[in-house]
Amino acid sequence: MIKVYIGQLCPGYSHHPILYPNLGRVEKKSRLFLEKAFDIIKKPLVLVVENMGEADFIMLPHEYFAVEKEKAYLDGYIKMARENDKKVLIFDWSDLDRPIDIPEAIVYRVSQYKSSMLSNVIVMPYFVEDLGRFEPKRKSSIPSVGFVGYAGYRNIPHQVKQYFKDLLESGPRKSGLYWRKRVIKLIGKDSRIKSNFVIRLFYTPHRDTIKMDPDLARREFLDNIQQSDFTLTPKGDANGSIRFFETLSFGRVPILIDTDCPLPLEGTIDYDAFILRVDWKDIGSLSRRIVELYDSISDEQFVGMQIGARHAFEQFLRADKFFEHSFSTLKNKYIQAK
Repeated sequence: MIKVYIGQLCPGYSHHPILYPNLGRVEKKSRLFLEKAFDIIKKPLVLVVENMGEADFIMLPHEYFAVEKEKAYLDGYIKMARENDKKVLIFDWSDLDRPIDIPEAIVYRVSQYKSSMLSNVIVMPYFVEDLGRFEPKRKSSIPSVGFVGYAGYRNIPHQVKQYFKDLLESGPRKSGLYWRKRVIKLIGKDSRIKSNFVIRLFYTPHRDTIKMDPDLARREFLDNIQQSDFTLTPKGDANGSIRFFETLSFGRVPILIDTDCPLPLEGTIDYDAFILRVDWKDIGSLSRRIVELYDSISDEQFVGMQIGARHAFEQFLRADKFFEHSFSTLKNKYIQAK
């Protein structure tokens, strides 16, 4: 376990989830489904020390963009890192991908474009619930592809606004709504694929935006993943997908629309053994790729993909397992190597 010095909390801001076991859990009722994800963290992932000299790393105790405007506070951590020859650990769970160009920092992020990724960035998984009820699905006569979620325009003004927004973006940086609508349309018109789509005109994980009973929304979402051979996991507002990790948690096969998105521990995990990855530039081949993969594998191989998906989540991508692995790697690289 790494030892971290966190200094003083910035008044008025919540500490980030890594520190929940150390400083107490912060519950936010607006986060409808995320709270269960934090149940995973049952024991401390870091040892918080009061003496700077004992620390392996300095850790910013708040999410970076939450306190970005507190310049003096942030500058204090950078100064501490520089003066004590230590790295400062920074965490960003936001949808933003603006560079956090701090040479003294090691930056953990969920949203990142590979082509603009700085060398000090580590891509981390989202916090998601360990769904755990793993039962492999057998092959059917034709592949089924599921999706439940926000993938439609609320009204004409929303459609017009979204059109011009995407017009200004290029390639992979177009909105998640753009990619969701496009892949759903491509698959929906292919008779070789069974479409299990439930299109919603609202964002469900937040209490302020959901427009239906939360328990029913969650049940429909999870049932759809469980009952489908594949689940579409295009980006959302961030260049990342919570749904991708939820699908792996359930032991199902995600279809990743690769919008220049790096994945956590990509050098350690052989993702292509249990996901279908389609580059955004090759999106027109999506339906063909699904059918070809499904037809080319046996029932046992299909079950094996699902077992691989669940294993990757359980051993490497569940939040506690990921940070145990990543922090151990950091310690070997920066501390024991000295």
